[in-house]
Amino acid sequence: MEEMVKWRKEIDEINSKIIQLLGRRTIVVRKVGKYKKENNIPITDTKREEIIFGKMEKLAGKNNVNKELVRDIFERIIKQAKVDEK
Repeated sequence: MEEMVKWRKEIDEINSKIIQLLGRRTIVVRKVGKYKKENNIPITDTKREEIIFGKMEKLAGKNNVNKELVRDIFERIIKQAKVDEK
């Protein structure tokens, strides 16, 4: 049981780091969005999105993480960033 408590604590710490990183990402994404609006650049860049998906899927494979899950997560993150920009 002691091990379970230790593992759960570690999971909680990892979850906290994920949220912190998402927050940092959001700040940078907003800067990019502002720049794009000020310079009349389209918000959506499908080529860039595909590059991101490819990189993340490759990282997933190297880290024993399901590639489809990673793609789904990043599709949702990017979709939400676009909603936040409106």
